[in-house]
Amino acid sequence: MVLAEVARGTPLEPYVKSGKDAIKGEHRDRVTVSRGCTLTDTANLEEALGSLSLSDPRWDYAIGWNALESDNCCFVEVHPANTRHVDDVVRKKMAAMKLLVQHAPGMLDTADRTRRRTKQSAWHWITTDAHVDIHPNMPVWRKLRQAGMSRPVRRLELR
Repeated sequence: MVLAEVARGTPLEPYVKSGKDAIKGEHRDRVTVSRGCTLTDTANLEEALGSLSLSDPRWDYAIGWNALESDNCCFVEVHPANTRHVDDVVRKKMAAMKLLVQHAPGMLDTADRTRRRTKQSAWHWITTDAHVDIHPNMPVWRKLRQAGMSRPVRRLELR
């Protein structure tokens, strides 16, 4: 259990669940793992971070998985994806980072190791829209990259 280990003794510990149990039912099928990987646990960051700060915008989930004998962690926001939502999602990421640095730095450390190992962002945006309205040639794409986030996708496969 990747997240359970890094959240032990932190205010996030009660929000970590096995498998996809911390992810809302309507969002569960949007996250998968590739062959040879095992999704170990998830955390409902929206609830956890809300208990720490009522006024900050909240990121949705943290996901832990094993791949090639490595513990991995990333963060997932499920949100409509069009250009007018970019600032909202970036604000959520920044607020989540601030609270994670204070309350669960081990989770951020694991996500950073995952980012370096996979050469992919640890902050993912899954869109609820039928199509993605943000493309790499758009100025808002640069804003997402600068914030360390991936482009919105309909489904996320973790490797």
